[in-house]
This record gives sequence, C-alpha cells and structure tokens, in this order.
Amino acid sequence: FQSLWQRKLPGQTIWGRVVPAVLRTGSGLALVFSDLSGTATCLTPGGEVVWTNALVAGPCKAPPQTISLKPGEDSVLVPAGSTLFCCDAAGRILWRRELDKEILTRPEVLSLTDRRVLLCGTASGSLFALDLDGKVLWECATGDTFSNWIVFLPRRNAEPLILFTGLWGNLHPVDVQGRHAWTHLFRTKTRGAPLVLDANGDGQAEIFVPTFHQ
Repeated sequence: FQSLWQRKLPGQTIWGRVVPAVLRTGSGLALVFSDLSGTATCLTPGGEVVWTNALVAGPCKAPPQTISLKPGEDSVLVPAGSTLFCCDAAGRILWRRELDKEILTRPEVLSLTDRRVLLCGTASGSLFALDLDGKVLWECATGDTFSNWIVFLPRRNAEPLILFTGLWGNLHPVDVQGRHAWTHLFRTKTRGAPLVLDANGDGQAEIFVPTFHQ
C-alpha cells in the first residue's frame, strides 16, 4: 500500500473516532469528516475539498453518519458539542437539535417496521432518540459514561434492542421505547464497538465485546 493523497483538516481529531461518513451526491461519492474545531469537511475520493461547514457549536467528538432522507441522495448527521446537525449533500444545514450535554457516540439510524429513529448518547449518560426531523422522542438516563458506538441486537418476534457499552466496563441494552432493560458488568475498559453475530448458527445472535487485553 502507498499513500495516494493527504489533506489537512481544520482541527485535530480524536484517536479512534476518525471515521468518515460516505455520502452519495449527484456527482458521485464523497467523504465527510469532522474535527475538534467543530468543522465538517467533505472531500472527494481523490482528496479534493467539496465543501466545509464551520458549525460553531463546539468540538466534534463523535464521527458523522450518513442518512438517506430522499431517494438517490444522502444527507449527513454531524454531532458538534451538544448539538446534532443534519446537513444536505451540499453541506447546508437542514435542522439542528440541542441535547443536554456533548454528544459522544456516532449517530445511528434504527430502521423499524413503520419508522426510522435516530440515536445518540451524550456525556450526561443519556441515550436520545429523535425522529427524522430532529424532534426528541425520548431520553433514557443510564447513569454511565458512553463509549464510542451504538449497535443493534435483533430479536425473534420482538423489536431489536439498542446496545452500547460504558467507558469502564458496562454493557447496556435499551428497548425502542427508551426503557433500560439490564446492565452487565464485565469489569474491563472498552473503546471498541460490540459485535452482534449468530456465531454458532442457531438463529440467535450473540454479543461480543472487545476490551483491553480480553
């Protein structure tokens, strides 16, 4: 492998959270990065700047996420400080929603039978659910510090559970109504995303949690 190009972003990035959102636009694919200056930067696959948006809402401590609001073209969700922004493919702000504290997890889109829900966790230990217009549907206070990622656990004859880890060793599931189901303490720090996988082929998914040294 060899480096094809290099582009300096407006601000520093956080180790382990520099994950771009892949955006479909009218002219092809693009990559959206965010950084601690609170700026979203959209680049072509060749490293050319398409647009930048200085959101002026605080540092971006969680990666952006793609969301399709209309067929054929994506929008992007960008957490900056305690505000979640939704921008179109040209970087224009469609809506913004102020939450209670800094957003620490990448926004995730949960697709249910009759709706889609946006989810993100904040520094207060609360998980927030929003609709596609940015309206807060519910808040679940976990009392824990979020790690970086949210994943989903499918269930037989039931809606999926929302899974995330605490920074110091708790696994939490929350249902789609915002009810905290249980907590499992595995007594070691984690920064990686839990993996949901039917490893033994019995039709029921297991949860694998990567941790320090385990």
